Amino acid sequence: MKATVVINAFKQNTTTIYDQRSLSIIDAQRNGEPKIITLHAKQYLDIFRKVLVPGANATAMDNAAIATFGFNLGWTHRTFTEVFPDNSNTIVLTLENMLTIPLQFSITALQFANYTYSLPVLPIPEDMHTVARGGITVQRLAIQPWTGYLFIATQAVSFLFVVVGGAVLTRHILRNDMKNLPELASLNMAGETVCYQMQKPDSVCGPRRRNFDLPDKERSESLESLALELRGMTSWQAANKLRSWRVQVAAEPSQ
Repeated sequence: MKATVVINAFKQNTTTIYDQRSLSIIDAQRNGEPKIITLHAKQYLDIFRKVLVPGANATAMDNAAIATFGFNLGWTHRTFTEVFPDNSNTIVLTLENMLTIPLQFSITALQFANYTYSLPVLPIPEDMHTVARGGITVQRLAIQPWTGYLFIATQAVSFLFVVVGGAVLTRHILRNDMKNLPELASLNMAGETVCYQMQKPDSVCGPRRRNFDLPDKERSESLESLALELRGMTSWQAANKLRSWRVQVAAEPSQ
């Protein structure tokens, strides 16, 4: 069984943000360049002897755990070396974990020993000292400056249109010279338009007249008043009522 893995360990200073409740890492920003750490083979050999070789005072539980670990490790190498020779990543990953986990555990043990004992039994280096600060995380919308200015300018123009439109709508005087707005012209003439109710002919089925110059106007009302009378009627009722009414629009003053 031949398998060789060479790893390099680096130390990287970071500014890390933790969650106070779960202690999970939320964000980590690098500070400076990573520095290589020298690893000693003797330290790993001592760890592997403790894990793979039973000691003189080992209990039955220790021997069973060591035998189980050795069997699983050997089974992994035999399986992926003989049965799946093309899959070398599993073997490499297993060896990398065996080399990395002791390093991670030693760092955790060093940190735990420093903040649980009153005296610095294993003082950590100066570059590992850190300052913990508390705070509350909030979400912030980050945009580019030109998008913010464009949004502000667009909203300012829209607000200006609203202000100008509101000023126009608050004016109660309609102009007579606005020929290009027939709706406003009709509203302006509504107060000057007179409606006349004519006498109905004796027979509705008689011959129709080609002109509407019926004599004897019964009464007259403004267009606004007549519209108010028809407001609560149905279309059929309003059409029947308007059969005897004629509309006369006041002549425009000469310029």
